[in-house]
Amino acid sequence: MAAAQPEPGALLPSPESFAAVVALLGERREAILQAHLKNNVHLVQFEPGRIEFRPDEHAPRTLANRLGALLSEWTGRRWVVAISGEPGEPRPHLDGMYTPHNGVPKGQIHNFTALVGVYLSDVPTAYAGNFTVWPGSHRKYAEYFAREGADALLRGMPPVDIGAPVQTTPRAGDVVLSHYQIGHGIAPNVSPHIRYAIYFRLHRKGHDAIKREVMSDLWREWDGLRDLVPGAG
Repeated sequence: MAAAQPEPGALLPSPESFAAVVALLGERREAILQAHLKNNVHLVQFEPGRIEFRPDEHAPRTLANRLGALLSEWTGRRWVVAISGEPGEPRPHLDGMYTPHNGVPKGQIHNFTALVGVYLSDVPTAYAGNFTVWPGSHRKYAEYFAREGADALLRGMPPVDIGAPVQTTPRAGDVVLSHYQIGHGIAPNVSPHIRYAIYFRLHRKGHDAIKREVMSDLWREWDGLRDLVPGAG
């Protein structure tokens, strides 16, 4: 049975988290605004009635005002949405998902086997464009896809708690090897230095034939690790 929709003009409860705000935009069919919040802002602070974020270069200038106006209209309380100069928190993603700016066609999943980053400059401190990971998130995502199906990724990032992020601090010449399904992102760079790195997306031979199966079978393409990871055989 479909969820009941609010009557026109009926006030909605105030969202209690930023994730709830993003979900509400989807429910109210504000898909473009929802996509900007998912992909183009770094949250700095949230409390019901007030949001602070740092937008990136793809966010429209009207984003904060538009969001505040809609939330105020829908909930009947004043919402202040402010632009912050603070770096904000990194946000996790999985590569190969559609966004308006990454070239992946809508309705498709372009996953792969492993991500390799080669660092050309030092990144010794946090908030310097760090490659950021959510340890253990690959397992939680695999459980989600086993339960919901791989195509659930077409609806957006899995709504699961993946814990706190870790900002890596590699030196020039270091190589980062990451399983495809580790939740990862890039921390804002508020340092005075440009971060230089080259990333490669590796596909094991035959990947396309099993690209959805591997989303719930993490080590299927990693023969050497299947014998070492408990429960992976």
